[in-house]
Amino acid sequence: MGKKYFIIMQSRFFAFIVVLSILTFEATANNNQSIRLSAGWNLVSIYVEPINKNIAEVFSCADIVKNDDGFYKTSQPAFLNSISKIIPGYGYLVHTYSVCNIEIEGPIVKLSSQELKKGWNIIGYPYYEAKDVETALNSIIDKVETVKDFDGFWSINSSINSLTDMIPGKAYYINVAEDCILMWDVETPPVTTNFTETVNGVAFDMIFVEGGTYQRGCENCATQDKQYEAPIHSVTLNDFHIGKYEITNAQWQAVMGGDLPWGSSANSPKIGVSWFDANKYICKLDSITGKTFRLLTDAEWEFAARGGNKGKNNNYLYSGSNNANDVAWYSTNSSNKAQNVGTKAPNELGIYDMSGNAWEWVFDWLMPYTTDAKPIRCS
Repeated sequence: MGKKYFIIMQSRFFAFIVVLSILTFEATANNNQSIRLSAGWNLVSIYVEPINKNIAEVFSCADIVKNDDGFYKTSQPAFLNSISKIIPGYGYLVHTYSVCNIEIEGPIVKLSSQELKKGWNIIGYPYYEAKDVETALNSIIDKVETVKDFDGFWSINSSINSLTDMIPGKAYYINVAEDCILMWDVETPPVTTNFTETVNGVAFDMIFVEGGTYQRGCENCATQDKQYEAPIHSVTLNDFHIGKYEITNAQWQAVMGGDLPWGSSANSPKIGVSWFDANKYICKLDSITGKTFRLLTDAEWEFAARGGNKGKNNNYLYSGSNNANDVAWYSTNSSNKAQNVGTKAPNELGIYDMSGNAWEWVFDWLMPYTTDAKPIRCS
């Protein structure tokens, strides 16, 4: 469970750090969408869920906003406007008298479908990357007659289409032969920044770890370790997120309920937890948040403890320092009890207590490097 030079643990009880792989992460942190409006009419699509959906605030520099459901004008009383809220993923025709930029903050939406009527419709484009027209509209391509914007058009029977790709942030006029439902196959973009998840008022800070390759193992380690530590070999990992701190008593209570253990603080690591208890906790965390968390693999734990790509050249003896007192609580400085998390210095990635404090469970079984681990999954 981690390399010998990182282990300065003061407790025989196990705590754990949760990890979240962005490959299976379905909800997103907040993202900004920037839209540049030209003087005159613009076809606009918003692919984030605005924190404030008030149309006047989202399109603060526009004087007219239209869609298939109605219109909004700044020059008339509010009760005459037939639209007042922004629906992410839908298309809007926006007029402004001068060039302006708008910034919209919110999570990226996953619009699954849009109902279209026979004839012309305004549709948004909910993808966060460009796609060719046929791919983007694949679910109704046999019913599409024409797609156009202010710059060009696309027709299934035309050999001179001037519109080839659909672009994030833009909206389009689409003419369909019959009523139909446009099904979007929207993939959520990976989150490549730190973020905070909140459960019952308790924060879970997650640190983004960029994937990379590092050398694992040792040839000159102690005999009892060598069966698991040799040979030195190259390991490549994908991006993932890791908890900034060991799971605390407060974080445990937020998910599992119960009382604070006697003699413990809310911010000290949750100890006395079995590997199976840790996985039960994570499965419940999944069900509450709708996200996919798990324990770190042993390889991920070591990569994060080494400081990831940022720590490759440091080769510290402990996680973040050559001085144990800088980064770790252990037998001689902790009074032989778990200390509040985050009270020593972090490592290069901003992760705390990867050396010292409580032991940490990992996802896979302890076994030689040449054997495939079989991790647990939430059912």
